[in-house]
Amino acid sequence: MAVAEKVIANKLCADIFQQYYLPESPTAREAMDNVLDRLYIDSPRGEAIFRRRLLSAYNPEDEEHQVTNVMESTVAEVVGILDPLLFGPET
Repeated sequence: MAVAEKVIANKLCADIFQQYYLPESPTAREAMDNVLDRLYIDSPRGEAIFRRRLLSAYNPEDEEHQVTNVMESTVAEVVGILDPLLFGPET
């Protein structure tokens, strides 16, 4: 049970509880996170303005679609990890 909770908690923190869901590429997202972190150190207000301007480049339908994709892929990853624990190895 504890393993299942940890897997779920890790995936929620890594994939779901984010300030934004764009871009789709994990590498691009990590690079963007690093830039926002550096901006925040210099100027929290500047970081907030930059993040808002960045998000305004995407229309709400795109973000809604991306959020749905993130949720579906996160659930699929959690199920993929926990399925063998719940049902045992396939025969």
